[in-house]
Amino acid sequence: GMIETIQIPIRLDAWSNRRGHPMALHRLKLGERRATGIAWAFGSKPIPSFPCTITCVRLSPGRLDDDNLPTAFKVVRDHLVEKCFGLPSDHSKHGITWIYEQESARTHSARIEIEADTFTYGRAASRRWTK
Repeated sequence: GMIETIQIPIRLDAWSNRRGHPMALHRLKLGERRATGIAWAFGSKPIPSFPCTITCVRLSPGRLDDDNLPTAFKVVRDHLVEKCFGLPSDHSKHGITWIYEQESARTHSARIEIEADTFTYGRAASRRWTK
């Protein structure tokens, strides 16, 4: 298969641990969506064939426990599939295998590695990829 990589300059923490005012949490989600959409759009805008495997790597000075790691990627994951790939929100049927990893780094970021047999390179499936 082929691999396309998206680097997102973002700090991802576990959503299961987040507390705060609903508006503050809303703004955090908005920021994560926007960062994901921009990182995708300023790359080659890869849209994989399905089934595919997507590895989500959290880079950070600290570690999350394994239970919390997938929750850190929830917003990024939904945005990528629905807005960038243009799939319906019930994307479990599309044969995407999700893998979660973390690496130690001095600064926070995320790396998305998409492995598929083929890719198309789109305009955003939705013009609202930054919303």
